Amino acid sequence: MPTPYTDEQLDSIASLAEDIGLANVLLPARDVEDNPLMNLEIAENRLVLHFKYMTVTVGHEPWEDMAAGEFHVKLVALANGAEGEWINGPDFLPRNRFFRFSQNGLYVFLRDERHLPEETVQAVAESFVPLEELRR
Repeated sequence: MPTPYTDEQLDSIASLAEDIGLANVLLPARDVEDNPLMNLEIAENRLVLHFKYMTVTVGHEPWEDMAAGEFHVKLVALANGAEGEWINGPDFLPRNRFFRFSQNGLYVFLRDERHLPEETVQAVAESFVPLEELRR
């Protein structure tokens, strides 16, 4: 289902993104049911969008390498050409799982609080588009 952003939310996102130098911020165009955008913030020079059941973090800085240590990394290719990574803790519990990918020079981190199937989260990741495309 399409992500329902209001004009006010898009304006706020654009303003916060500009404050930290994100020129062409990407946002999910599709979402899961009953997951409205609740809050926005800047944390560690990244834009953080708090949806009801998902947190999306977008920034310029690459993530730390999780391949070493106690994390389990599974690489996936998204339908939009981006490469993503599922990161799991040593116990493989859903609450310790997250997805991240890079697109157009931005690094995106998705944490799903509903523990949705991987395919569902990846479909959200594949829907990311520049903010201006959502204003149409």
